[in-house]
Amino acid sequence: MRKLTFVPVLILLLVFNYAAPVFPDGMSADAQFSGIVKDIPNFWWDGGWDKLQDLQDFVINNPGEPLLCAKAQYYIGCYYYSKQKYQKAIDEYEKVPKLYPSITAECSRARFEIAQIKLNCLNDPDAAISEYRKIVSDYPNDYNAPVAQLMIGRAYIKIKNPAQAKIEFQKLIDSYPSANSQRAEGYSELGDAFMAEGSNKEALSCFKKAFIACPASDPALMTHTMDKIYEGLRNLDGSVARANQFIKYQKYGPAGEDKKLGTPDDLTDPLAEF
Repeated sequence: MRKLTFVPVLILLLVFNYAAPVFPDGMSADAQFSGIVKDIPNFWWDGGWDKLQDLQDFVINNPGEPLLCAKAQYYIGCYYYSKQKYQKAIDEYEKVPKLYPSITAECSRARFEIAQIKLNCLNDPDAAISEYRKIVSDYPNDYNAPVAQLMIGRAYIKIKNPAQAKIEFQKLIDSYPSANSQRAEGYSELGDAFMAEGSNKEALSCFKKAFIACPASDPALMTHTMDKIYEGLRNLDGSVARANQFIKYQKYGPAGEDKKLGTPDDLTDPLAEF
């Protein structure tokens, strides 16, 4: 006679509850996905969230929703990234372009995270550059393309190749005329490279262009750019006089503090010559 195995009722209940649908019958895939990701923080890389099983189940149960599945697969990679399981994160991100090649926005996002891991976590700038270049070549019209081009330049700075970095930053500036934030950052990075060489006038010219390109909607970048100009003017003159004048000019304009032209406190633009 075959021996019978009895499973405790509690275990059966746990198995039943785990296997039960997470969402009500008839709920749309959009609603299901929204219900999962609403609990994933914007700064997902800080961790403190666990939607792994829900995301995996969503991908399995919704094969007819490639857009949502691509997004879910991206977040699966993000989960492992937040846990500092970098190779596992890369493996999961790789599934996005492999399984959902037509969902280019998510493919680009996944490829970008792979590059970031290789640059910042695995300390492999050469491999990161290869990943960034894939974004630029495969998704040239995607938002991440100018960001990836910027990161190529930064990766060359990291491996102490400023000459190639300058080429890459200039390529960003020339190739993406409407990507104002990235162009401002590219000009700023280019200015840093010139300043490191002692070419202060060339650096200031770049910082000025960064200031012009910087969108007013990005106050943090604007502040950073103004700080760079201030630093460049100090390096050029060896004093803070013209640097301080730049700050006053931005605050008051050519009329100065009294707001009247033709008076002793009138100001000239200290960047006019650059």
